[in-house]
Amino acid sequence: MLVVKAILRSFELVSDLRNNFHKSEVGSVGISQLDKFLFSKCLNYRQMDLPFKYLGMVIGGNPRRMEFWNPIVDKIRSRLATWKGRLLSMTGRLCLIKSVLSSLPLFYLSFFKVPIDVCNQIRSIQAKFLWGWGYEGRKIAWVKWKTICRPIDAGRLEVNDIKCFNDALLSKWKWRYMLSDKGLWRDILDARYGSWRSLDAALIQRNQSSWSKDLCRICGKGAQDNWFDCRLQWRVGDGRSVKFWGDRWVEGQVLKETFPRLFLISQCKDSLGTSLT
Repeated sequence: MLVVKAILRSFELVSDLRNNFHKSEVGSVGISQLDKFLFSKCLNYRQMDLPFKYLGMVIGGNPRRMEFWNPIVDKIRSRLATWKGRLLSMTGRLCLIKSVLSSLPLFYLSFFKVPIDVCNQIRSIQAKFLWGWGYEGRKIAWVKWKTICRPIDAGRLEVNDIKCFNDALLSKWKWRYMLSDKGLWRDILDARYGSWRSLDAALIQRNQSSWSKDLCRICGKGAQDNWFDCRLQWRVGDGRSVKFWGDRWVEGQVLKETFPRLFLISQCKDSLGTSLT
């Protein structure tokens, strides 16, 4: 900590800039409160407690609790206030619903699994704004919300369903994890889980994070329920990435399911093959 303080002081002398002690805080994970107090005194910074906000996102909170999502729900409710519906047509209200859901909770939806109660609460706010015409009280919903969320090609309004939107954003992490060859975020996940294939074992391991468990539940578990892996098509290359028996690389089929007897007598059941398409 003294070295950090010396670096900050050297930066002040070289750049003729000064640290803003009113905006600076020092936080810690896994150390005692006494050490945290000594570090804050050494740097002359305030102490930072968990949870805290970073780039508008709550860090250190529990995403499984309703209190964690209250700021997002309150922002959506303020943007979709009923009085605004009096000034907008049906098309205007529809555009506002789409823009609010695509911008405000995007960071939260990309990292955390939304509880079902929060999803229902957000759907209720959207439906009340769409059908309320700017008036309070319960209004008649002329069309089911699932029908409204269907694509425009099917003659619907294509409003993003909060649950499906959340599942898609979280599933994208597994897709990026599979395709990315380098990056600090990938190195961190490799150090924690081993590889992207090890994420499938997160449900049976107690020491895994809630993020990895939620990701496994969303993508599916098992040969029949894993919709994510069932929709992948591999191209075999140098034998380093693709499982010869377990992955879909021959016309979308898994060889161990197509030739079960050969798979039983095979001595290389976990041999690998490479690039994803």
